Amino acid sequence: MRKANKYHLVGFSNFNSIGATIKAKYIVINGIKVDKDYENFVPETFGRLTTIGPKFRMGNRTYQVCQCTCGAHKVVDMCALRSGNTKSCGCLQMETDYRKLKTHGECHKTTEYNSWKSMKKRCLEPNHNEYPRYGGAGITICPEWLGKNGYANFLSHMGRKPFPEYTVDRYPIKEGNYEPGNCRWADSTMQARNRKSNKMLTAFGKTQCLAEWVEETGISLSTIKYRLREGWDTERALTKKTRKPKRP
Repeated sequence: MRKANKYHLVGFSNFNSIGATIKAKYIVINGIKVDKDYENFVPETFGRLTTIGPKFRMGNRTYQVCQCTCGAHKVVDMCALRSGNTKSCGCLQMETDYRKLKTHGECHKTTEYNSWKSMKKRCLEPNHNEYPRYGGAGITICPEWLGKNGYANFLSHMGRKPFPEYTVDRYPIKEGNYEPGNCRWADSTMQARNRKSNKMLTAFGKTQCLAEWVEETGISLSTIKYRLREGWDTERALTKKTRKPKRP
């Protein structure tokens, strides 16, 4: 008589990675091939998981093949099933994470949330020290980034910061509002170049501050400023190479 812990499963990657023995005779239950001895198997339900095959042992642990309510299959350690540590194929955790995100569950964990919170304070709280330059100057936040799902929408549009020190920068329209298409993550150098006080030059189909043109052309800042004061055309001022001093 065969032992009741012999279980047959074909084409299920999680199970095959455990290395179970494959038998020749089987029946198919929800797409899973199970030993024919278990036609009268009685399923059990644990959270979102329903058992669809017999228990089997691998090493010192006992496993169970389950089907989740979302349709996915999962091989689960029986201890995790009975203790309640595993309740789904993983879909429950993803849904829980999304709900936390939509209810500001990241508030003590991410710098993105802190940046979003600071942005709101600058624009919406008259007592904030930066309010005169933002909300008091007419700068607003789009409705999508406010309210119950405001942070989730903000993060969906902005994405994660490339580096922790980056903050929200209104770009390319510095005088514009906080809204999709006019905001980016930027470091202090990028934001300094995007200040209203910077002199912007338009040439070759793009607009940049002087510091960026200096980096791109290799021409010194003083030379570019001198040429512009002398009435040079902008593109000529940014392309004509300076003469090297003659050797004595």
